[in-house]
Amino acid sequence: MIRHIAAFRFNPTVSTEKISDLERAVATLPDLIPVIKSFTHGPDLHFWPEGTNYDYVVVADFDSEQDYRDYAIDTHHQEMIKKHLLPILKERAAIQFEI
Repeated sequence: MIRHIAAFRFNPTVSTEKISDLERAVATLPDLIPVIKSFTHGPDLHFWPEGTNYDYVVVADFDSEQDYRDYAIDTHHQEMIKKHLLPILKERAAIQFEI
């Protein structure tokens, strides 16, 4: 099984409305992309000083590397990135590993 973790830092001027729009769009992905086996996501809880954590994270599990690759290029995923993530994105960090 493959786990994908992506963390995002937003532009400092991003509105809470845009973050909510992103959260709603991300939440639709498991219903639209059948290769996703497990999916969690959410904003940072701000337990640490401002700027030390990322602002948002997505954690998704897949049966295989190919399933992850299919997710990465899926049109629903790519559309969500273009419409909701890229306009507010400052920085991204990601990793995929076996579980």
